[in-house]
Amino acid sequence: MTRSVLALAILVLSGCSSPDPDPTPSGSPAPVPAAPGPVVHGSQHDSAGIRIVLVPPRAAHPMTWELDSVPVADFGGLEADPDLELDASRGTRFAARLSNGTYAILDGTRVRIHAATGATIVMTGRRGGGPGEFQELASLCVTRGDTIVVNDPVNGRVTILDQSGRIVGGIPVGSVEVPWYGGCLNDGTFIETHRTPMMDDALGLLLVRRSVDGAQIDTLGRFWSSTPSLFLSIAASVTAVAHHIFYGDPRTGEIRVLDSNGVLERIIRFTDPPEMISRASQAAMQPRFFGKRTNAPESKRRMADQARQSAKPTKWPMFNRVAADQAGRIWVEEYRKSPTAPYLYTAINLDGDILGRLIVPAPTAIGDPLLIGFAEEGIVVLRQDDDGATHITIHRLMVASDNIPSVD
Repeated sequence: MTRSVLALAILVLSGCSSPDPDPTPSGSPAPVPAAPGPVVHGSQHDSAGIRIVLVPPRAAHPMTWELDSVPVADFGGLEADPDLELDASRGTRFAARLSNGTYAILDGTRVRIHAATGATIVMTGRRGGGPGEFQELASLCVTRGDTIVVNDPVNGRVTILDQSGRIVGGIPVGSVEVPWYGGCLNDGTFIETHRTPMMDDALGLLLVRRSVDGAQIDTLGRFWSSTPSLFLSIAASVTAVAHHIFYGDPRTGEIRVLDSNGVLERIIRFTDPPEMISRASQAAMQPRFFGKRTNAPESKRRMADQARQSAKPTKWPMFNRVAADQAGRIWVEEYRKSPTAPYLYTAINLDGDILGRLIVPAPTAIGDPLLIGFAEEGIVVLRQDDDGATHITIHRLMVASDNIPSVD
């Protein structure tokens, strides 16, 4: 008896996008409803010849998907030997399909190879800092020849494994990130992101492309990463899949698409109007404090003064994060206005066509289904069954209405 993944069924988005309860922005009159008009969609070129792709408004798109209740693959569950079970205690988890039909599974401090039936073939790694050991694996991706790349930022090392799960190399890189939603290109290279200081307390992302033999191929440029804010968490996202690198900037609502050499190919621009933050939402915003926090009266007064002196934002970010999968879908996660709000995703292609939208309910209890990634086959889900055993399952996207063409 397991918890049903039907809780992750994708809902009709009309009326489900959790609009700001008080849509009147602070200091502005109530907006005048816009007259109906044509859907904005198409492309143009800027003065440098870069293609600008315009995406129609997301919230108005009616297409609806749902998850197949029968997973393509199910990894985990109870085992006679508890050491063989997926580690539910800590760490990042992910799954990626290899060309021979097996799956590479990221499991905290281990890399596992599973058959498509779910059976464990091999497990590599244990907790530690020595050879073949990991402190906390943060990402997994697959490049040419089914070469598996995993990053352990605590140990400051990227480890390379072959299709069988055997470690074939280790690259000391320091505490860098390899994008969680995908950092591998199809040419035997992967992307590292290094955080660097910029002006006005902002942080930048330096993108570095490296081959699996450890050689640094080139530096692809520096981009804005984040700016400290007391009230909103806003940060850029980077993912690399197949032959492209995607950089999403939630301030502008743009996705920059680079080729594997870092050359800008196109800019995908969303035409949704910026959503103003209402007076009620501004009043409800609680400050997010950085650094060490104490209960000392002086510290509390200092933090309260800091919050009063800081201007509250007037616009919601255009989106949260961007990901991509091997099927060519680019996934855009909407910005969540509260911890209990559902996760909303829109899938588009490189030409700006909206392929579908989905809503994933926010988990309300430990073990509830949680979307952890995107695969060519569909959606990667982490959940626990009624016995408390951890599962990673992969589910196909299904079209909810017969009159809407499938994306397959």
